[in-house]
Amino acid sequence: DETFHFTFDFVLTTAIASTVCAVGLATDQPIFVTASMLLSPLMAPIMAQTLGTCVGDKRMVYKGCRNECAGLLLCLLVGSLG
Repeated sequence: DETFHFTFDFVLTTAIASTVCAVGLATDQPIFVTASMLLSPLMAPIMAQTLGTCVGDKRMVYKGCRNECAGLLLCLLVGSLG
């Protein structure tokens, strides 16, 4: 339950992963894009949605969806600044 909360760590690692990905795309280096996927914490909200669906926990599905959308918006914001 603690892994998919929207915390400072989630925001910071998402921003760092987005920056690494932007550098990789700007310099045409696929290793940076791959590294950003390993840094990104966006898999935890997806897993929360899946688990919430399997056990019938609508609150977990909502939190997972909300955090995934917020993380994706943060990625887009950081990517557009870079």
